[in-house]
Amino acid sequence: MPKQAEGYAPDADAAADRAAQDTAAAEESAAQAEFSADYARNSAYQAAEARDRAQADALATQRHPEVRGVHRGRRGARDLTVPDLLTLLDRGRLVMASVHKEIRRPENPAPGKYGHLVLVTGRQGDTVHFRNPSGHTAPARNASLPVAQFAELFGGRGVSLT
Repeated sequence: MPKQAEGYAPDADAAADRAAQDTAAAEESAAQAEFSADYARNSAYQAAEARDRAQADALATQRHPEVRGVHRGRRGARDLTVPDLLTLLDRGRLVMASVHKEIRRPENPAPGKYGHLVLVTGRQGDTVHFRNPSGHTAPARNASLPVAQFAELFGGRGVSLT
C-alpha cells in the first residue's frame, strides 16, 4: 500500500465538500428569502397604489362630474376621448395632452399617437389651439389644428389643468 503524504486526512476533502454544499444551500435560502421579501414589498406597493388610485378617482368625480364615465385604459391611466377633451376646453380648462411628436409637422401622416406632450389652450369651433415648446418654428410652437387632424395625433391621454 502506498504511503500517504504527511498531514493528509482523507476525511478533510469530504468535510470541505459538505461545507461547500452547506454554504451553497445557505446562499440559496438567503436568495429565496430576499425574493420573498421583495415580492411582499411589491405586493404591498401595488395594493397601496390601487387604493390611492381609487381614492383619487372618487375625489376627482366629486370635484369634477365631467370625468364620470371616463374609463381606465392601459396601465390604469384614464382614457380621454376627443369629445371629453373638447368639453374640458369649453369649460375653460387647459389640457396637457399626449400626442405624437410629429404634431409639429401635421402635413405628414401620423406615425403614432404617443411620446410627446402639448398644452391644449382652447378651441374655436372645429379648431384646437395648443402650445408645443419643442416646435421647430414659431407657428409650430403656438399652433392650431382642425379637431380631426389633432385627433389623428392624439393618444387619448391627458391631464386637465385649472
